[in-house]
Amino acid sequence: METTPRRIVIGDVHGHYDGLMTLLEAIAPGEDDEVYFLG
Repeated sequence: METTPRRIVIGDVHGHYDGLMTLLEAIAPGEDDEVYFLG
């Protein structure tokens, strides 16, 4: 089954490394996904 790559946008994570790692584990970005960090 073919999947469409996702564009994942994550807001301000300053000082929240553990939360960011938890989020990234939960969404499990794939090789073709694009992850953008703002702020």
